[in-house]
Amino acid sequence: MSDNIDLKKADFYLRLDERLATPLAEANIAQRLAFEKFRGPSFRFSNTKIEQIKNIIVHFDPSTYNKILMVIKKDYDSLHNEEFWHIEVEQLPYVDRSKQVKNIITTFIHGKYYPFRKTFRHIDFIKNQYPIDKYCDKQDDRSKEDVQIDYYTTKDCHYKIWCVENIDISEETWYKLVSISLPEQYRILFDEILEIK
Repeated sequence: MSDNIDLKKADFYLRLDERLATPLAEANIAQRLAFEKFRGPSFRFSNTKIEQIKNIIVHFDPSTYNKILMVIKKDYDSLHNEEFWHIEVEQLPYVDRSKQVKNIITTFIHGKYYPFRKTFRHIDFIKNQYPIDKYCDKQDDRSKEDVQIDYYTTKDCHYKIWCVENIDISEETWYKLVSISLPEQYRILFDEILEIK
């Protein structure tokens, strides 16, 4: 390589496919072969480095092909004059396309996280319904397809069950609310995202 290139100033990324890469500094590279189980950074609340407007984290169980999706999107609260992040967690069960199922229903938890306060100001619990074909495309997680893993259902199929807002909610309480809202097999995947053993 040329002596004129200062690699210390370069940004390094691990390429996941043609359109998707993760910063090398945020990659969780382990000695074991776990790379097939997840993609995206770990989520460590305010210690998470969020450089993109939208960040996607996926963990899956290789024995069932069930996945958990976390989408983190930067936003700005003009009322409180500060940045916040939409944190979305959705369970994505594996469904065989050949089954005669018309719709799939998933659990979806949305929160508004204020990293400078280290609190959430909003959490809602939702059931999403997807047509089987769109859902299977979403769950397949192919970034080149029209339906990607962060595809949203229609507003008519987005059912809000409960909501807590307008109060500071601790990171620990958010974790407990999300955990209790997920079946056990998804709690394990959720804990992997948060690096909780």
